[in-house]
Amino acid sequence: GRKAWRRSTDPRGPALLESTLSIDRLHRALRKARIPVAVSYHAGTYVCNHAYYRTLRQAGRAGVAFIHVPERANPRQLRRALDALVREVSGGNSRPSGKVKRAKGG
Repeated sequence: GRKAWRRSTDPRGPALLESTLSIDRLHRALRKARIPVAVSYHAGTYVCNHAYYRTLRQAGRAGVAFIHVPERANPRQLRRALDALVREVSGGNSRPSGKVKRAKGG
């Protein structure tokens, strides 16, 4: 296939969009939960960057951040990470549920 290398995701849009959530706060929340984490200021050069840019453009005032999840991530660690992020974004007004709710189809 053809790659959109060095091509603008949206020629009519801004050249750069930044996260609408505090990356520093999310980083601290994950470290506090003992999740190995590193901050990057680059979402990637193709699919991830495109998805992040489009989400930021469509989200308006909603909080958006992009998180790469390791391919071989431990499910329990992922759950702890998600709980920590939800608590941080909700201002600490959310407690871990212990169960994942799933939508029923059809």
